[in-house]
Amino acid sequence: MKITLELPEDVLSEAICCSEGQTKQEVIILALQEFSRKRKLETMLARLGQSDTFMNSEELLALRSQDIVT
Repeated sequence: MKITLELPEDVLSEAICCSEGQTKQEVIILALQEFSRKRKLETMLARLGQSDTFMNSEELLALRSQDIVT
């Protein structure tokens, strides 16, 4: 897909220096991929631990102590 963008030169220059991309296009693609990956991870982490079936630390310790006794 072709697109026309106006990007701050200093931001693009910094991204070029910090990335593995060799062209402006590669740098922008890498930046968009990284952005998407981070957002997906944030979404998964936000959902993590929101289940009623998880034990809290006290319940886990109680269960472990029962295993030792029996």
